[in-house]
Amino acid sequence: MESLEWVDRTYIVKHESEDPSTLRPMYYLNLNRYGGSEQVTGGPPKDKKSVYRNVFLFVQRYAKRAATSMGIYLLTFVPYIGP
Repeated sequence: MESLEWVDRTYIVKHESEDPSTLRPMYYLNLNRYGGSEQVTGGPPKDKKSVYRNVFLFVQRYAKRAATSMGIYLLTFVPYIGP
């Protein structure tokens, strides 16, 4: 987030002579609105339940992908479908 703030400050300095209404939106201010800086920077988890929930969601997402891939692979052995 600090680097985005620096980018915005540098951008403003470099474009001082231009009309401010034509400049691009600032990165830091817009991203800072999404839940605060601790969420954006990936601060420590609040409690152990959230850690377990995140691990469960991660495993669940990749298990679905693995099951889909395995199903498609097994369909290649079925006559008239696989070839």
